[in-house]
Amino acid sequence: MGGKEVCVRVNDPKTPFFYADIDTVYKIDVVKCVVIPKAEFDLGFVYKATGREIEPLIETARGLLRVEDVVRSEGVTAVSYGAADFALSVGGVVKTYEQNQVLKTMVVSAARVYGVDPIDKVFFDIKDIEGFRRECVEAKSMGFIGKQVIHPSQIPVANEVFSPSEEEVNWARRVVETYERAVKEGRGAISLRASWLIMCIINWLRGSLIT
Repeated sequence: MGGKEVCVRVNDPKTPFFYADIDTVYKIDVVKCVVIPKAEFDLGFVYKATGREIEPLIETARGLLRVEDVVRSEGVTAVSYGAADFALSVGGVVKTYEQNQVLKTMVVSAARVYGVDPIDKVFFDIKDIEGFRRECVEAKSMGFIGKQVIHPSQIPVANEVFSPSEEEVNWARRVVETYERAVKEGRGAISLRASWLIMCIINWLRGSLIT
């Protein structure tokens, strides 16, 4: 499918429709990932039952407080969140939680600690492409590696923002090549900051190539 993956969003685990959804997903070979809304607990049982990767959505107060339990579940490869449902769960205003830095930071931090991909939330106003772009840029600056989209018009912008530019890739490769050359020449006087920077670049390049 040219690097694309089919993911299916099932019903809330607390609804009577959830297990029927899981059974259906299991029977469809092309589905690689199950997106689980309102995730609040260990979801490893879904992976064991289906063999499919899991992307939980943090959409409730309980889910946010248990985000580590959710993210470290067996089979979880990515995590995202939903501002609208989260706002509803705490009796708040959607617009406020669309920009809430604490919510975003907790999700991206949990993802990075447990080695899964942090994906930013949806942007509802499909006519405001520039607003969508600004939110993509902000999400990338916070450590998210991608963004949920709800309309085809958003896809090119998301790909543009979250894909490294040719200049960024060339610069990263030069730094990595310099480091590898230094190692081959037996030069070990490398500062801790430089070593940290190299590992970040290597991981970033690996993720960029996969994307």
